[in-house]
Amino acid sequence: MKAQRLPSKNSGKNSGKRGGHPHPPFEPGHAPLPGGGRPKGMKNWATVAREEFEAGKITQAQIMRALLKRGKQGNTKAIEILMDRTDGKPLQPVRMEGELKTPRQMSEAELDARIAELERKRK
Repeated sequence: MKAQRLPSKNSGKNSGKRGGHPHPPFEPGHAPLPGGGRPKGMKNWATVAREEFEAGKITQAQIMRALLKRGKQGNTKAIEILMDRTDGKPLQPVRMEGELKTPRQMSEAELDARIAELERKRK
C-alpha cells in the first residue's frame, strides 16, 4: 500500500515552484497593507524635477554642482552622467550583415516584396 502524502501548510497554488511564493498572489485592487503605495495624485520624482527646472527653481549649474559633489564622493552613476554630458556617450559598434539597398536602388518587385513583408510583421 502506497503512503498518502498530506498537504503541508505551504501547499498553495505557487508552492513547490522554483522561486514561487507559498501564499497566493494579492487580488487586483487590494494592497497588502491598507494605504500602502504612493498616494493618488502624487507626482514621480522625474516630473517634479522637470517642473522645478522649467519653473527656474533649479538651474543646470546647480544640477552639475550636485553631480560633481556626488562624483567626488565616489558615486559611479553621477560620474557616468557627468562623462556622458561632457565628453559624449561612447560610440557603440554596430555590425551589419547583408546587402543594404535604398528604395531607389530596388526594383518594383523588390519594393512590393518588402512592403508585403512589413505589412505581415505589422499584423
